[in-house]
Amino acid sequence: MSRQDANAAFALSSFLNGTNATYIDDIYARFERDPSSVDAEWQEFFKSLKDSPDDVQKNAAGPSWERANWPIAPRDDLTSALDGNWTRVEKVVGTKLSAKAAEKGQAVSEAELQQ
Repeated sequence: MSRQDANAAFALSSFLNGTNATYIDDIYARFERDPSSVDAEWQEFFKSLKDSPDDVQKNAAGPSWERANWPIAPRDDLTSALDGNWTRVEKVVGTKLSAKAAEKGQAVSEAELQQ
């Protein structure tokens, strides 16, 4: 095999790099649902694989052992400052403000707490 042949073989298969696996699984699942939804080159490639449609859908769905609640998202002040998600802090502050208003005999609406 000459160097040129090796380069040609690499060019034809370089998209199979592991970092593209999820993307290719998603395209393959889309192809199984509706072959016309992918380009002709992908159609030709997927037809040549001859995988079971059930296996294709399972691969695209991800691992069966995957946990929906993992990894646990950190909820500290630093993370909230970086991602802008202050939901927990807003609830605590809202509860404290409602309690203070109740002590003084006043009612506070949700809209007023959001201001």
